[in-house]
Amino acid sequence: MKIRVKVKTILLGMLIIGILYFWGIPQATLGIANYLYTRNNDKAQLYYEKYANTRKSVSSRLIFAESLVNYYSRFVIYSQGWGGRNGVSQEEMEKAEEVLHLNLRENPSKSELKDYISSYRMLMDMAIAEGSPDKLKELIGWGEKSNITEIKEISSIYTAFLHTINRDFSKAEIIIEDLERAGSNDPRLQIMRGELALFQGNIEEATRLYDEFSKRNWKEQEDTYFGSRSYLDRKFWLEQANEHIGEDGFIEGRILFEGKPMAFVEIYLQYADGGFRVGGDGYIAITDENGHFKSIGLKKGLYDIGVGTMESILVDKVFSRTEPGYVEVGEGITTVDFKFRNTIKVLSPQPGTYLDSDELIVQWEEVPGAAYYTVEPVVFTDPINKSGGYFRRAIESVEGEIRFTSDSARFKVSELLYASGGLTREGNDWILGPGAVLGMFLPGVEYPITVNAYTKDNGLITSSLPMRTYYDSLPSVIMPGELSEGQRLVTGMDYPEAIQHYEDILIEDPEDVEAITSLAKLYGLGWKRGEKNLDRAFDLSDSIMESDLRSDILNTILQEMTSEEIIQNEKIVLEVIESLDNLKNDDSKYIEFKFHRAKKDWKAARAALEKLESYVPDTLVFLDLYFEDYDKAIERLKDKRFYPSRLQGSIFTDAVAALKENPPSSSDLSVFREFVERLIDEGSYENRGVLYTSTTGRLRDKNLKTIIDEIYNQRHWNQ
Repeated sequence: MKIRVKVKTILLGMLIIGILYFWGIPQATLGIANYLYTRNNDKAQLYYEKYANTRKSVSSRLIFAESLVNYYSRFVIYSQGWGGRNGVSQEEMEKAEEVLHLNLRENPSKSELKDYISSYRMLMDMAIAEGSPDKLKELIGWGEKSNITEIKEISSIYTAFLHTINRDFSKAEIIIEDLERAGSNDPRLQIMRGELALFQGNIEEATRLYDEFSKRNWKEQEDTYFGSRSYLDRKFWLEQANEHIGEDGFIEGRILFEGKPMAFVEIYLQYADGGFRVGGDGYIAITDENGHFKSIGLKKGLYDIGVGTMESILVDKVFSRTEPGYVEVGEGITTVDFKFRNTIKVLSPQPGTYLDSDELIVQWEEVPGAAYYTVEPVVFTDPINKSGGYFRRAIESVEGEIRFTSDSARFKVSELLYASGGLTREGNDWILGPGAVLGMFLPGVEYPITVNAYTKDNGLITSSLPMRTYYDSLPSVIMPGELSEGQRLVTGMDYPEAIQHYEDILIEDPEDVEAITSLAKLYGLGWKRGEKNLDRAFDLSDSIMESDLRSDILNTILQEMTSEEIIQNEKIVLEVIESLDNLKNDDSKYIEFKFHRAKKDWKAARAALEKLESYVPDTLVFLDLYFEDYDKAIERLKDKRFYPSRLQGSIFTDAVAALKENPPSSSDLSVFREFVERLIDEGSYENRGVLYTSTTGRLRDKNLKTIIDEIYNQRHWNQ
């Protein structure tokens, strides 16, 4: 039987197929991409790319580019710390730039014009976020030659931005006035008006302009302006920042990468209060084309100064912390420079190197000016999945050194397998984190290896670990072997079962190193609150044949002992301190301090802290004040090894100096000494309110009161 099909039917079928192919399938692909994006699924980008390649339109490419660069978060770096979320990668930035440039080569139709303009503007924002004035100028020049009015307008707006950043305020104002006269209502003009007022000291006008900006129709608002989110919250930031905006002084300086300027880097400010906050920061300055910056006017005070850059540009950079510390703003100009360095190239091992022997050799390129190097594995709290928190600790070579003056070092893997790992606690019962028991290295697990270069004053010059890290690309080693049954139990935090398992092993083999070291830490640290057995822990530690490993385990246990436990185990603690003294490291000296603190021997406690090499704790300053050694206290505050603190500011140091000129009365000194003893003892934070009020209420000396007030602020006792 023949079936007749009309030509119209065939043509209709072909039309339907064509519609499905050219519209239906791309739209379905876009729908899948949008769904995956709302679920934070990384595969969304693959579907956005497929959609762009299928449609080959200005709109589809813009959507793909926006999925690659969906925010312009800054990696924030302060003296107190740094951080940021997992931002846009360098590869994503490069891909988005490539896609958007394809759009600019198009001759857009009327329906595509809006997305065409957005593509141009997005490229400008990306150039600013990447810190590339050359790219920005090239794009501005391209826009000036365009025959599209909107493109020319955007080109002029970003020219005004560039003039503002370069502090050519009059040039920026001329452009803005011309655009406004021509009828432009672009929100960026309002932002530029606000910035010009702000950086010329007219805070009231800047506040008014940003208040008007915040009232614009929300449909006009965008997620970012000029490659930054700082402008969106400028109004609220100005309200909060009013407490430190003033006319006393300014901060200016330069930001360099290997001697070359870094443009468009944002500079932030926080009070020097001992804390570190990421987010919600409006910048007080931004670097120009030559890396220079000058802040808005600030009130006198001690501040923590930070910088913010797009995370994608930090893949090859290390923040050189050779001069850490807070910044004290007085009258006039205070100069602060920031330096970034190239990462150290590690020659060996290569990423993913499987160790088939007991020797690990690490080699690296020399860094000019480096006094010494350290080698630090990256150890995750969940090492099997490379997730959770992580810590790095310098490891000892076969010669027992942790500081190396050459370009290589040798390590014995077996001596590192059972060394103590990162100590963490979870929940109300303080359940011990598995890393504290498992040690630094586990069989079958991959560990990134980093190398750091330092000055003779222990300042970090550079590292093989960049600020923006991709751990898969770092040099790493995979430990030989597989997890044991005991290690699997510890990984799962099944501690009672793990303890029984290891005790059973020791019945059969009393010299099993894994069982001995794991049990010593489980008993010595306590797998949860109230589950310590120090006698058993010390007995097990004594049976460890390897002296360095035994010292490491004992060191870990003693660091976590309370004063009461130290007194109860005085004899063995003294023996351990004597054995640890041979190591000549700071951990052993701090344990010595803890012992003397438990005995209330404050002179000996002070002497122990004076032996510390890598840092100067504030406790040592407090003990100097306790013994009325005011010159020594100020000297320590100026030491480069003293961690940045508001105690380094003039309020605290002036009060200390004044005590030398006008010593406190014996009764006030007695009250202050009682305060210091309770301050440096355990549990001072829990009792901070009572400690503060009971002390200040009995003091008459204004300088001692000032000192205690500054300690109160520095330690956040008001929170």
